[in-house]
Amino acid sequence: PALDPGPHPTLSVWPRHPSPPSRNPFQVVVLSPDAAEPLLDLDSERHVYVIGGIVDRTHRKGLTLKFAEARQVKCRRLPIAEHAEQLGLGKGTRKCPVLNIDDVVKTLIIYQDTREFPRSATSISRLWL
Repeated sequence: PALDPGPHPTLSVWPRHPSPPSRNPFQVVVLSPDAAEPLLDLDSERHVYVIGGIVDRTHRKGLTLKFAEARQVKCRRLPIAEHAEQLGLGKGTRKCPVLNIDDVVKTLIIYQDTREFPRSATSISRLWL
């Protein structure tokens, strides 16, 4: 165990200047395959995207979604079902696979450059689709 040095003896003599509460200019968006709404666009000026915020050895359905809901944070999924036909999955599929974190990151990086989801999703291993 780490040694606990306790409170610093001179800490109480330093003047305190509390700053006013700040408003974070960014809105957090958690990505989860269980989200009801798809991620339709990236806005890196206003949003911070959380990918793989809860990592476990196995997928536990709904865990990340519940985490986001409990904190009143937006939760989105990649729009795989919306582009199923273009991705070769068959028309009307509702497939929302659980992807590797690196596949999600690659997809978002390519999407940021191309603004075309089906094209950016080519980085996703066919094993997952």
